[in-house]
Amino acid sequence: MFPNTLIISDSRPSQWPTNIFVAEHHKGHVLCIVRSLDEKTFASISASSQQCVTVYVCDSEIGHCISGPFELRGLDLSD
Repeated sequence: MFPNTLIISDSRPSQWPTNIFVAEHHKGHVLCIVRSLDEKTFASISASSQQCVTVYVCDSEIGHCISGPFELRGLDLSD
């Protein structure tokens, strides 16, 4: 309902590591952030050009990258 909001739980921002990581690492527009079912990891995906996306897999608690960055090239992102 309200985009760009931060959820506070247990006296700390629950999305803080995710937001910090995305702001510091992605150079293009962020397309999406996906959390694992147990919420221990997340993947963030950004468009660095019209035919290339960058994917990072990160630890949700501390926001550090645990795998990547992976670049996927030759994609049609026009839609």
